[in-house]
Amino acid sequence: MRTIRLIPLLLALAGLGLLLASAPPLPLEPLAYSTEVVDRQGRPLRRFLSDDGYWRLPVELERLDPAFINNLLSIEDKRFYRHHGVDPLALLRAGWQWLSQGSIVSGGSTLSMQTVRLLHPRPRSLVNKLRQIGLAWRLEQGLSKTQILRLYLELTPYGGNIQGVQAASLIYFGKPPWRLTPSEQALLIALPQSPERRRPDRHRQAAQAARDRILQRLQQAGRLSPAQADTARRQPIPTARQPSPTLAAHLSERLQRRHARQQRIKTSLDAPLQANLERLARRVQAGLEAGATLALVLVENASGKVLAQIGSGDYWSVGQWDMSRALRSPGSTLKPFIYGLGFERGLMHPETRFIDQPLRAADYAPENFNAGYSGLVSLRSALQGSLNTAAVAALQRIGPETLRQRLAGLGISLHLAQTAPAGLAIALGGVGMRLQDLVALYAALANQGRYRPLSSLLKEPPPAPSRLLSETAAWYLDDILRQTPPPKGYRRQRPIRFKTGTSYGYRDAWALGYSPRFTLGVWLGRPDNGYGKGLSGMGDAAPLLFEVFDRLPTDSSHGAATAADRPAPPGVLRLSHAHLPPSLQWLGPRPEPGTGAPRIHSPPDGASLRQGPSPGSTARPLLIQVQGGSAPCHWLINGLPLQIGGNDKPGQCQPLHWLPDQRGQVRIQVIDAKGRGDQIGIWLSAEGEE
Repeated sequence: MRTIRLIPLLLALAGLGLLLASAPPLPLEPLAYSTEVVDRQGRPLRRFLSDDGYWRLPVELERLDPAFINNLLSIEDKRFYRHHGVDPLALLRAGWQWLSQGSIVSGGSTLSMQTVRLLHPRPRSLVNKLRQIGLAWRLEQGLSKTQILRLYLELTPYGGNIQGVQAASLIYFGKPPWRLTPSEQALLIALPQSPERRRPDRHRQAAQAARDRILQRLQQAGRLSPAQADTARRQPIPTARQPSPTLAAHLSERLQRRHARQQRIKTSLDAPLQANLERLARRVQAGLEAGATLALVLVENASGKVLAQIGSGDYWSVGQWDMSRALRSPGSTLKPFIYGLGFERGLMHPETRFIDQPLRAADYAPENFNAGYSGLVSLRSALQGSLNTAAVAALQRIGPETLRQRLAGLGISLHLAQTAPAGLAIALGGVGMRLQDLVALYAALANQGRYRPLSSLLKEPPPAPSRLLSETAAWYLDDILRQTPPPKGYRRQRPIRFKTGTSYGYRDAWALGYSPRFTLGVWLGRPDNGYGKGLSGMGDAAPLLFEVFDRLPTDSSHGAATAADRPAPPGVLRLSHAHLPPSLQWLGPRPEPGTGAPRIHSPPDGASLRQGPSPGSTARPLLIQVQGGSAPCHWLINGLPLQIGGNDKPGQCQPLHWLPDQRGQVRIQVIDAKGRGDQIGIWLSAEGEE
């Protein structure tokens, strides 16, 4: 009776075979894969769901353990390489079991049939089984066995939104599938048979029982020894998904949007270094005021490739603004390029002198950051001290439009108000710029003035470098910046050149620096553009810059030499101020020693200074700068003469270093040898007083 019931099935299969003889290959739509962003060594930075919402990754079949493939086939399809999509023996066995036992014991499906079911899911029925057989035959007409096996391993369900052995191995075990143990292989063979009921993160006991049954079958088939199977059964089942990597989250998101259909995006980043700096960023973030965050960009000078990029101190807790690309006021960080253009054009020299005093240029009256003035300074000292008046005077000399056009020629825009022309306020940060653009500019200084845009893709060919500054101008700047004093408590453990900047209202604190091998940019501030609570470039950004440099590989035998290490270009003038050509000796008005009455120009009249003595504090002298007059000069404090020496040299009056011994209002007077004088009134308070 059972044999009679089997006859219709055999006839149906025979008729189906005749139809399939002339059937065309099965057309296939390309699979949608998860996008994987990796570092320069192929290590994962971040993964994104496929367009249809799955974790699905391409399978590198040639890298899989042959034992895994053999174990899979011994369980699912022993005659995979000998049939043409349909295994008649397996079907007859399944049909006989169904007829003899009244229920389906084994489905008789080949891997090709299972692949078709994954491509075209239908409810289980005899009609759909016959349809599946036909499609499996057609699948084999168009694909090789290797291609079918790869397709199966990329579509196999493993619970939830996990598809494919590559994604399952990474998510459940945190490692690629070519490193699986026998226990892990058995679990991945067992899960697709009932992926939701056996999910190890939800149904651990069911998953373990299914794995153990697979191990038992592999032992019976001679694929595992009793000892191997016993060891595998004692190994634990994973109870949770491994967290997906989220390194360089902002950059990864941007690259994934730009290359949405690309399965693997290989960046120039270094994953261990990125992880190291992200841990540092989270630590610094925890100490910042509410609403503030940080960003940094690290590049390799020789190639212009980005090695690490952080858009905020903590991607998950602070917010998802990418501050490495946000437009912010650059503070004083453009000053080197202002002077550099002046050096390049032969308008000034590092030893050119400038009188730092109150300055008015048209309707613009800049003040220095500390509201004081330094008197007679060289441009070298002015840049190292980040004096605002000198930078504005230098920009006025070269013209703001000259700077704007030079940067625009490199593809860098200075973002001004729509109706505002390029003005002198650019020198002090009156413009919008991005951290990554500033890093590229400072990397050009490390490369003798040659500029190239930054790139975060490893195989993206670098463009030919453009000239930001002449080699001579870049040499001058390098020589100046190498002597900038490091932040308090830090010392140079490598040849770092750096510049800091602080924008109006303490909204932005910057530090840009480079060594022979690396260039680094650091920003701290408030993304909401609100006023900060005292963040400054030297006090906050520079220490972070130095700490990052301390974590980097050594510079030895890498990158370009710095100015101190390479010969000076032919155009460099190594001259003191007195030996410079007259046209290079002064920026701005030239003082005439010994003529005119003395004039106190620092501190300015009416200044309020926190410099007076306080208990437990270290007294610091106050520098009083004077211009003109004829020595010897005499000083009076509140009408009382100050007994000092050293002012009886021929020429003009010399600066006074006075150690205050009082607080409150103070009147300071100077009288020269000809009886001419000047006086100012200032207010002194102890540090910490309001």
